[in-house]
Parts: sequence; structure tokens; C-alpha cells
Amino acid sequence: MNSWQQLLDGLTISPMPAKDNAKLLAALLNASEQHGEVFISNASEQDNQAILVHWQERDTWCHCGGSAFYQAIIEAIPTEQVTQYQPLTRLDIAVIAPDQIPFLLAQYAHFDHCY
Repeated sequence: MNSWQQLLDGLTISPMPAKDNAKLLAALLNASEQHGEVFISNASEQDNQAILVHWQERDTWCHCGGSAFYQAIIEAIPTEQVTQYQPLTRLDIAVIAPDQIPFLLAQYAHFDHCY
């Protein structure tokens, strides 16, 4: 597995809160026997801190959204861009089991057929 896109391949992901995006990435990395760390920015704008995931084996980063957003999208970012979010603090989140991923995704799925 070489990229975030490959990690997310095959999943239909609706926009979710940033912390749930981070939970999803952490669960997928864990299921792939990879390691990721979740960080939150210590920016002066405390009500909307960036949540980032670092994929240790690939030394790549993903922006999961701002902490105040309820509909954030997951976006890979270049390592050089991470400096704009520093200083960063490690954020401990519960890593969900792989069989719980569909429930996390379903929680935010849009059901257009419910009219």
C-alpha cells in the first residue's frame, strides 16, 4: 500500500467530523498493520484546530478537517505544508476495530431514498 488513496480504495465516504475522519484512517492503518499518529494543531484559533494523521511508514500526512467542522473531507497534504499547523499536539483517539468501520461510515451516509 503506497498512498492514502489506496488505503481508502473501495470505501464510500461521506463528509464526517474531523475526529471521525481520523478514527477511520487510524482504523484502516491499524487493519493494514501500519502505524499512524493523530495530531491536533495548537493554532490560536482554538475553536477550529486542524486534525492531522501521520502515516509513519510512508512519512505522509492527511488533513482530516477542522475540529469545528461537522462535514470535513479527508485530504492528503504534502509534508512541507504541515509546518503551517505547528505546533502540533498528539491526540489520543480510540482505534476502532475493522468490523466497526462500516458502522462509522453508515452513521454519516446520506439516504436520499427516504423521501
